[in-house]
Amino acid sequence: MWLSFLATQPGRIEIAALTRAAIAAPADVIASRPRFNPLPTGLTGRAGTLDWGWLYDRNGDGRVDYLLQLQNAHPVLPEPLPADFPTVEVLPDGRVRLTRELACAMIDHAQMVFRHYADDAFAGAVDAVVVEEFDAQWPMFVSGFVAYLAAREGREESAWAFRSAIAERRRDLARDPQRGIMLPTPLPGRPEPAAARLAQGSRLLRLINDALARCPASAGAVAAPEKGSGSISRLPFGK
Repeated sequence: MWLSFLATQPGRIEIAALTRAAIAAPADVIASRPRFNPLPTGLTGRAGTLDWGWLYDRNGDGRVDYLLQLQNAHPVLPEPLPADFPTVEVLPDGRVRLTRELACAMIDHAQMVFRHYADDAFAGAVDAVVVEEFDAQWPMFVSGFVAYLAAREGREESAWAFRSAIAERRRDLARDPQRGIMLPTPLPGRPEPAAARLAQGSRLLRLINDALARCPASAGAVAAPEKGSGSISRLPFGK
């Protein structure tokens, strides 16, 4: 595997990408908008990768402390939901019948969906995440997102669901006595412990920052977020 850093302008690293071969042309391996084959996908083709994300250095120490990692391109339910929005027919074996109307709706409402990983303590480990949440009635559509903040000094553990603005709390997530707070995954009925998602994000940050440390040209070049975006709850949601 290759880990490459991409800049949208000289001296400003904004993207990290994992690929099977060295990148000759970024457009051949990274899609910045949904593609269709025929349904939404984040892949450019056989050479494409989903393993890429936007990088941010919020405190200016030269290390990435915020990562927007691509999950894939998915249809996102419109809000409000139109009265004539296609319904989903579930077959006896649990599969969904894909009608032409439903396929067209999936294409019309496709977006690039990202997971957010934040090191809010600037300690080298992820302590806050945002993940997508698929709808129960339209299981192929993202209906919203879930934010999770781990407990640390000056902050209590919390998790909540929102639609488009992270400060909007539609419901709080309860803590399971045995497994802790569980976060949604693309697999229906298969949530995962928040700690597992934090660990995955921390591994990604370590991989990226270790590589940056071995690349002299990257010193001080990681992009900073827009002014006033100091934490996961204030950074713009989505990309």
